[in-house]
Amino acid sequence: TVCQRVLYHYRRRGGQMTEVLFPPRRLDDLKMYWNWLGWFAAQPDKTEYKGYYEWAVAWYWKVFYLFWCQASEAGAMAKLKPEFLKRKKHLDSILPDILRCPHVPGAEKARAVLFCAAPGLTYTLAHARGKLHGSKTD
Repeated sequence: TVCQRVLYHYRRRGGQMTEVLFPPRRLDDLKMYWNWLGWFAAQPDKTEYKGYYEWAVAWYWKVFYLFWCQASEAGAMAKLKPEFLKRKKHLDSILPDILRCPHVPGAEKARAVLFCAAPGLTYTLAHARGKLHGSKTD
């Protein structure tokens, strides 16, 4: 699909998303996902795109949270926090859509609500839980 090809090129340009370090250019990816979400939101009546908006909402939440955790783990959050907070306004604006989204499990919806209210606390709790269970940011 088109989305997979664009994502492939972004990954080739910026390295794999699972790298230990978090380069600031990855925030460009959040902009790309936000643009996709906006584009799909502008296509509500076109049947060939039916359901893509919900997919884009779920994907934006997943990637935003993943990048927040990766930047925090890499120790880059202090430098990147202002840029993240600009984009968090986008996340806050689609929280009702995340809560209605059929592609986001219930536990993730609860995490999204907590994250929008207190991102630092959410990360700290997830980090502690991950350490307890052997992973870093689950």
